[in-house]
Amino acid sequence: GLKRLPAGFDPASVSFTLADAFGIPGLGNAYSADYAVDGVTQKFFISAQSDAAAAAKVYAAFESFAKQFGTATDLDPIGEAKRFEAESFGQWKSVYLRGAEIGGIVDSDHREASGKFVKDYLDGTLKLPPFKAAPGAAPAAPKTDAMPAEPVEGAN
Repeated sequence: GLKRLPAGFDPASVSFTLADAFGIPGLGNAYSADYAVDGVTQKFFISAQSDAAAAAKVYAAFESFAKQFGTATDLDPIGEAKRFEAESFGQWKSVYLRGAEIGGIVDSDHREASGKFVKDYLDGTLKLPPFKAAPGAAPAAPKTDAMPAEPVEGAN
């Protein structure tokens, strides 16, 4: 879950979606957070499915959804990870499938930056400093619907 998100995210941006994240049927148990890299803020998500077959089905649905509302292009794999990038409504997605895990950048204004973030994440070269909002960006409001990442000890 939350521990799979790379360090360096904006703590106020963390959210959890139990089912159908980003309108994709089956894309559940998804954590997302904003990252600021080189002055560009991007939303990265990660979702652990029940197994690789279930993840492959959701990944295919995500790619089909992207094609229905724009364009989607398969990219070269990185290790065992399949990838595609998509553009719809003027925004970019860079999505991967690795085993039972689906993740990537969504709703980005920056094609190259979104692809680089995902590539660096997958090949293990992603290095992020502590989060700092982009210059001129308003502080993010805390998510009131976000669920705790881990059970709180002693909570009933």
